[in-house]
Parts: sequence; C-alpha cells; structure tokens
Amino acid sequence: CPKNTYKATSSTCIPCPVHSSTTSTGNSLKDCRCNAGYSGPTGGPCQVQNSCPTLDPPDNGGVVCVQEASTNTARCQVKCNPGFEHPLQPNVFEECGPNTGWVWTTELADGPLLGCIGALFEGETLEVEVFYFIENCILLTTALQEEISSTFLAILRNNGVCTSNGKETCDIGSTSITCGAEVDDDFEFPFRRKRSTQTRMTIKFALKSLAASAANCSSICGKDITDECLDECENTLRQEANSSLQMAVNKVQSIYSPPTKTPARGTRLKTLAFPRSGFTSPSPDAAISVPGILLKPSGIRKNGAS
Repeated sequence: CPKNTYKATSSTCIPCPVHSSTTSTGNSLKDCRCNAGYSGPTGGPCQVQNSCPTLDPPDNGGVVCVQEASTNTARCQVKCNPGFEHPLQPNVFEECGPNTGWVWTTELADGPLLGCIGALFEGETLEVEVFYFIENCILLTTALQEEISSTFLAILRNNGVCTSNGKETCDIGSTSITCGAEVDDDFEFPFRRKRSTQTRMTIKFALKSLAASAANCSSICGKDITDECLDECENTLRQEANSSLQMAVNKVQSIYSPPTKTPARGTRLKTLAFPRSGFTSPSPDAAISVPGILLKPSGIRKNGAS
C-alpha cells in the first residue's frame, strides 16, 4: 500500500489511524506508528504526548495557526490589523512542538511576542515651482494645460528625477498651472517693472519620498523594539527621505536652473528671468511645445519640506 496507508483486506488500502503514519509502504496495521509527540501501540490509537500552551495574540493583531500532523507541530503566523505592521518582518511565524520542547519559539528567544505597530513614517513632501516664458498664458485652454502637464511630467521622468541606480526614490505629484506677469529683476524695488511682451507660466508640483514600513526598523533595532529605538528609527528614515528629495531637486535644478550672472565684488547675486548675452540658458530639453505654442523655461523655486 502507499505510504501512510495499510492493507485492511486483500484488495483495499485505507489510511493509518489518526496521528499515525508509516515510514514507507504499508502492509499491515502494525506498520502504522504514532507520530512525534504522540504515544500508543503500533496501529494506534495514538494520544497526545504533550501539548503547547495557548499563544496570546500580539497587540493590534492576531495569529492564524495550523497543526502539522506529521510532526505534531503548531505553526502560527502573525497577522496585523489594517494600518499596522510587525516591526521585525512582514510575515512572523511562531512554532511549538516536540522540537521546541512544547514551548513557543518566542519563549525560547526569552521575550514576549512583539505587537504590531502603526506605520512609522509616511514620508516627506517638497513643493517645487518651475517657471516658463509664454505669451498670452491666460488663453491656454484646459486641454492645452493637460497636454503641457503631461509633457512636463515626461521630462522629469525621462531625466530620472525620482530614480537612483534604477530604483524608485520618490513620487512626483500632480501638477497645477497658473499664469502671472514676469518681473524685471534688473530693477530693485520700488523700481521694478513688468515686461509688456512676456508673461510667466508657473507649474507647481510635489515631490514625495516613499513611505517607510515599520518593518524597516528591524535593521536598526533588531528585536530591541523600544520607544527610544523607534524614535531613532523614525529620525533615520526622515533623514533618508530628505536626502532622496534633495537628490530629486538637484536633478530638477540641473534641467531648470535659471541663468545667473557672476556679481561684481560687493554686489548681490541676481537671478535673471530670461537669457541674455553672456548668460547660460536652461537646458533646451526643458522646452515644451504644444500646438501653436513654444514654452521656454526660465527658473525654479522650491518650498520647504512637510
């Protein structure tokens, strides 16, 4: 008969009694022996030799358990409630059976079953504004604005603004477009004047660092999940997020940095709003062309992270 069965009659093979099995093919009931953790005569009945204590569920979660009959070992997987994650790893298993001396593995590690905690860090956000020269900006239709936004986002992605070494480092949020007159920076207030032939179109968007899972703290805290270590973990994740955003902004600036003029000694550095003789223009790759309109980049401004 096949493994874990025996021949009850000359032509019929039936399963071994509960909690028993064979080491190979079975010929008679005596080939069925009690599994590990069970005791009894060959052929059964087999009774539990020992049992595991109740495993209390973790804070903000629960456990889903299965019993492996062949080894008489209980395996429980930690399941966290929605909005919570386990700080050590996404899927935490606990075992109890003959190989653990009928205690749960968390007790062998001399500690309680760690609870589930909320996501520590949702990420940082940095708002960025990019300016373009355009005549009659207020005449842009909704369809043209959508096309401009789509082209603009493609420029950022094609230049790897939110990627590093082939990995995603941040998200680029949706864009908004506003129109406004450009100010001539060659004149200090109150002598500044508006240009009559150029207007400015502003594209505002947000760079957001990727959310960090609570499980990331295992590399920092190990199993020493204390309030102090969680604070340290959050600070580390915040620094990493700000670093990834700064890298993204640097890439945007390499495309949209406005032309600058080296000031004479004792004068203030000024940012010019459009290219002139002797100044370096932003990358031509940043220009946006839609039917009947060519938009030329003029500068960039970033706001604080939040």
